[in-house]
Amino acid sequence: MLILGLSIGVTAGYVGGRTESLLMRFVDFMYGIPFIPFAIVLITFFGAGFYTTIAIIGLVLWRFIARVIRSQVLQIKQRPYIMAAKASGASTPWIIRKHILPNIANMAALFFAMGVGLAILEQAGLSFIGVTDPFTPTWGIMIRNAHQSGRIAEAWWWSFPPGIMISLTVLSLYLLGRGYESVTGEDEVIV
Repeated sequence: MLILGLSIGVTAGYVGGRTESLLMRFVDFMYGIPFIPFAIVLITFFGAGFYTTIAIIGLVLWRFIARVIRSQVLQIKQRPYIMAAKASGASTPWIIRKHILPNIANMAALFFAMGVGLAILEQAGLSFIGVTDPFTPTWGIMIRNAHQSGRIAEAWWWSFPPGIMISLTVLSLYLLGRGYESVTGEDEVIV
């Protein structure tokens, strides 16, 4: 998820031109695909397994990372030290490795943490609607079982712990990502 989004975002932002246009139209196309129907169709073809669910979530989650990373790279490539590296004859892979990637590392870490939280929410949603493997214990299946029992109003404690754990895990991941971003700071990394 992160590698695909990072690769497309950095390539589109740094290279520009037709490559950027083509890659961003592909990202726009992926934004047009709704997650739940897409997941249901793919699970129908490939089966409802744990790894299938992970692959489906990964196929969809990279798109928001690509857009944000592209916009960050567009800002960074206008900085004087990038232009100086180009003028001195540095190759594109060297500039990306030495200048671009270190400057977007904290943002990539934040969006990775947010992506993991979103993946947990999406997996719980797929489990709740019943399109994943029912024999793999997940928080979404726990909530679905509590709901299907018909006693969710009387036995609220059946669905409360998994719901709280989903919320706390997603919040914790987001706060870890924000904390890492603030610790590393917004300073430019000039190598």
